[in-house]
Amino acid sequence: MPGRKELTSAVDTVRGQLPSREQALFYGGLTAAAAFSLIEWPVAAAIGIGNALVQRSVHKEISEA
Repeated sequence: MPGRKELTSAVDTVRGQLPSREQALFYGGLTAAAAFSLIEWPVAAAIGIGNALVQRSVHKEISEA
């Protein structure tokens, strides 16, 4: 059975991988726009992937600074 330390570590790891509230709202809005055909799904996918890559790059630069 994992102990309290292991569970806390696992929870912290998962939280570190989840998008922020603002990012989750952005991706949710993007998904809704594609679902209601306001934009085509390939466009939504490209926007989402592009945004994820930019966020990863920014996060990496902040970590290195």
